Amino acid sequence: MVLTLIALAVYSIPSGTRVQYDVDVAFNGYLPVMGGRTAKADVAMSVEVVGLSPSPTGALRASSDITTLKLTYNGAVMPFGASSVQEFYPKATIEYSPQGKLLKTDVPDRKILFRMPGLDPKRLQDITYLPIEFPPEGFEENKPFTFRKLFGDSEVEYKVTPGKIDGDKVTLNIKLSQSYTSFEDENRNESDEASAAGKVTTDVSGEGVALFDLKRGLIENLNIEATAKGHVINLKTQNSTDRQLKTILKVTLAAKA
Repeated sequence: MVLTLIALAVYSIPSGTRVQYDVDVAFNGYLPVMGGRTAKADVAMSVEVVGLSPSPTGALRASSDITTLKLTYNGAVMPFGASSVQEFYPKATIEYSPQGKLLKTDVPDRKILFRMPGLDPKRLQDITYLPIEFPPEGFEENKPFTFRKLFGDSEVEYKVTPGKIDGDKVTLNIKLSQSYTSFEDENRNESDEASAAGKVTTDVSGEGVALFDLKRGLIENLNIEATAKGHVINLKTQNSTDRQLKTILKVTLAAKA
């Protein structure tokens, strides 16, 4: 008889516990900033996560705050720091399930002047301390499971294949995909469809790996590389152009719980 190992994975950030994640996001390609241009950029930041007492409904709660930030654009350090981005990336308090599903956030909707793809203020936990949504029934080694997370106006589909469980640690192999349509004005700035000069269809694909500590209930590190390929149609002339953006995300747990 072959015994199948079923592992349960739940996140655990007890009330009062503080952990820190060091995050680096590197971009190379077409960036939708300052009218859109091909460039290289890097965002390095530290995110402090604090466990809070459960909500009245029993949901888990945590807060997160960007404590340091450095933005480099085409080799030049931009005049943005943690304090200067608080207006756009405020301290966030969320409710979430033990499996890592975001249930509620207090971050309001707002436009960001220097918006980097994937760095959604309302979804910062999804690229730092809650990147994987585990099945409530548990998972098996080498048996994939899937889930979806909302980024922007469309969902990202994840396929995760757990590797061999080594003690309290499990390696998670990740593949992701996303497709969405957006519109832009004549200056290549974001626009609504009614006043758009261009239509952009984007397909994103990526893969990576994460290490999860089953005992501590924390992601220890996460590495993902993704490529976004955009196809742009000028709505007046019907001429088309293509764009591409490569993104590399690296996340490391820097502080012990």
